[in-house]
Amino acid sequence: MKKLVPYIFVGLMFCNVGIAKDLSGTILECKLIEMKQFVKFVSKNKVIVWDYMPSAFKYWTWHYYYKVDPKSVDFSLYADFKTKNPSSLDRETLKFGSYNCKIIEDFDVEVYLNKEIDQLKKSQEIKNKI
Repeated sequence: MKKLVPYIFVGLMFCNVGIAKDLSGTILECKLIEMKQFVKFVSKNKVIVWDYMPSAFKYWTWHYYYKVDPKSVDFSLYADFKTKNPSSLDRETLKFGSYNCKIIEDFDVEVYLNKEIDQLKKSQEIKNKI
């Protein structure tokens, strides 16, 4: 019986590894009405999120840690997950809070967002009367 305990412990220890999936290289585009978020998983536990608000002509960049659970991906500003973000990504539906997401091809998000903002500003300047 004493010899069986270490095997059970090692077996249980490796059971959790199947859940911890590395999402590196995956990029999501998430939409909510006219707002967008881009989520780029840059390593096995780090992610960059860009919040893009066209009406404000700007975007914000957030650096988070993530961990993968069987049904969701949770995000936190801290590696130890003392506090986590209220929104998590549903792995089945790709719903991130109120945003609906889809997986997209890898590209330079910041270059894209800067071009979008420049085009919006130029378009607004044409419309302006003063």
